[in-house]
Amino acid sequence: MSSPLTILLQEGQLLDLSKKNIVEIDKKGEFSFRLRANFIQELNLVYTEFIYLLLSPGDSLHIELDDQKISHPDLFNTIETDKPFKKNRQKDFYKFPNSELGKTNELINNFMRDFPSDLYIYQFASNAIKDNNPQQYTEYIKLRQKNYSTFFDQYQLDNETTPLFNMWVVDHLKYSGWSDLMRYRWLYPMYNKINEKDYVLSEGYFDFLSEYDMNDVSIFSLNHFSFLHELYMYNGHYKNEDLNLQFQNYYKANPTIDKRKALEFLQSRIEKNYSGFTKDVFISKYYHLYLEWQMIEFFEATYDSTYTNESYFKMAIKNKHSEMKRFLSNQNVEKYNLLDIKSEISANLIDSISKIYKGKVVYIDFWAPWCLPCMAELPHMKEIQEYFFADDVVFLFLANRTKTDSWKATIANKNINGEHILLTDNQFNVLSKNLNIGGIPHYTLLDRKGNIIAKKAAHPSQKETIIKEISQLLQKK
Repeated sequence: MSSPLTILLQEGQLLDLSKKNIVEIDKKGEFSFRLRANFIQELNLVYTEFIYLLLSPGDSLHIELDDQKISHPDLFNTIETDKPFKKNRQKDFYKFPNSELGKTNELINNFMRDFPSDLYIYQFASNAIKDNNPQQYTEYIKLRQKNYSTFFDQYQLDNETTPLFNMWVVDHLKYSGWSDLMRYRWLYPMYNKINEKDYVLSEGYFDFLSEYDMNDVSIFSLNHFSFLHELYMYNGHYKNEDLNLQFQNYYKANPTIDKRKALEFLQSRIEKNYSGFTKDVFISKYYHLYLEWQMIEFFEATYDSTYTNESYFKMAIKNKHSEMKRFLSNQNVEKYNLLDIKSEISANLIDSISKIYKGKVVYIDFWAPWCLPCMAELPHMKEIQEYFFADDVVFLFLANRTKTDSWKATIANKNINGEHILLTDNQFNVLSKNLNIGGIPHYTLLDRKGNIIAKKAAHPSQKETIIKEISQLLQKK
């Protein structure tokens, strides 16, 4: 049975960086979607090609796609496997209504079709980061932004633009530069194989942040969402003050504190650098993060809704809270194989595993329910499992640093088939040392005899590599 044709709708999020919605195309060739928007914001619709959308609260937009002008519509189905798909370069495969909103969206797509981003971002950005010091990179971004602005000025002369279109371009260009400047702080050490914790930029590098308006809510391009996420990460994790850890330690030291005092602690740390709407975004993101990590008890003990008057944040947190409570209530794991490995054999855990699965190739996944990169690998893992469905391959999931209810709920809700063990802290610490586990997700590969073939094996998303390695091990008896 062939997969139904689908549309990918990617919307910017203030609490999550982005949200992907899969919309099915019915037998009549029609599709529809609704979303909650409190601000003018940009969306991406993907059907092999990109379509850029700009919508305000209360807007309704009718779009027509011409299948005959799209080369390979089924290519969309490869998006979730991280295979490349084309940026929109086709012309007129989409049709917007003859209205002010339709004209604005048509202008945006025509603008992005001709925009010189291939030259200034996709081809040279990684080299610009890797090969340039902070001052050189700053000058690179300034030159790039100047070229962008020149292109925009000429576009306005050549086209009859709308006020909303002009607002979007200004937001899109401004925050593209600031987002890329923020990302340099972690991309430079990554590209140059430097320990991120040892790499510190001078305070002067971030002088551009003085231009940022903390209450800028007029319009949200996807670059605007991205910038806010980077700024949040910079505040919480890159200034030698892990606010998340501070907050949890404060609560552990004061378990009887009321919600107001907990909120005051969180606000006091954030207000050192941020105010207004941006402050509300960051506090909301912390509360949202604890729910995403399934830390329900911690959230309920510390959450105080009086931190903001913005109904958007309150509703988003309320919905997330309800979602995670429903998620954790599902403990139905009868059909899954959950094993109990005693803690006293932690030093020889790999030996114990090899004896249990003697004669089989074992692909081990170190994961945790709160680990978002771990969750992102799950769809790829399921593809690997399906590929080796009838073969002597065991997929062993070793969860760590998580509570039993969270572990079981994630297995049940995510339908994670395979062998499951919830490691004790001692077991994970021993294995981390023996297998050089620096973080999760982490994957290890054992042959039929229980020998460790790769302490750090390929990720499931590296599908071709791991399939080849497992296939070679299966050939050896």
